[in-house]
Amino acid sequence: MRKRDKGYRDLDEINVSEEVEFTKNDIFDDIDKMIIANRIFVLTGTFTSGKRKDIESIIKDNGGVIKKRLDGEVDYLVVGDVVSPGWKYGNYGSKIELALERKDAGDSIKIVSEQTLMKNLESSKDICSSDVMDVFLRIRPSKSFEDDDDALVIRIGLDFDDGALEIDSSSNRRDYEVRLFNALNSKVKYFDEHISEIRYLYEQLPNETKEKISDKVREKLVNFINKSLQANFVSIEDDIAAAKKKDTKIRRLTDGIEIIQKRFGDFSKLDFVKEKIDDFYTSMKKELEK
Repeated sequence: MRKRDKGYRDLDEINVSEEVEFTKNDIFDDIDKMIIANRIFVLTGTFTSGKRKDIESIIKDNGGVIKKRLDGEVDYLVVGDVVSPGWKYGNYGSKIELALERKDAGDSIKIVSEQTLMKNLESSKDICSSDVMDVFLRIRPSKSFEDDDDALVIRIGLDFDDGALEIDSSSNRRDYEVRLFNALNSKVKYFDEHISEIRYLYEQLPNETKEKISDKVREKLVNFINKSLQANFVSIEDDIAAAKKKDTKIRRLTDGIEIIQKRFGDFSKLDFVKEKIDDFYTSMKKELEK
């Protein structure tokens, strides 16, 4: 029986002798090992391994975070293995073009094929025990509470620039959920203090609500950590820029990294946090030693 034409060619089916301008090396990063847990993914194109939503679910099951649009926080753009005819002319699609522009501008985003992703998903059956939610759930931050007539005041740390977080004592569970997500959407410098608020708000929710929103909290928490890291990096850069001597600049960089590691606590041991801190330190050290 004649094999039915599936109507497209996979990337590996393109013959190297064909006179086409497109090659895999034009867009794909040459990587074999991917970290799935706590990484942010955007998918584009048509996939041969299943429907896109099904592949997104597999990524989530392995600890990854899915986004619909590219931004500075995305770690991987995954391209489906169905080849578009326009690729031979360098027309790769808007998401790929944007990712290429970001890479040219210095972003660390990686562009990978569907096959590379699926290979790594198969070898990533167990989510790392130090998963971001695991760390979040075992935090026991020190904090004090003061009843002040109509409000419950949470006082966290001595250097909390925005002051104490005030929560009306009559607030219902929905209010805590809204405040939780507002906190997770914020961009903060003092991560160690702000994460205490987030944990407190989360603990006020009933178990059924926690279970219902756990995936969303996890996604927001990863974004919150990334934003907090960036805010801390900017603070270190400003501190370095204020110094005149090279030795002083390098010392401030080293001290700043130690502060971040202390401020982020167990979160600093997560693979994606550790990698971002190491990348920042390496790039800044290289720049300062020129």
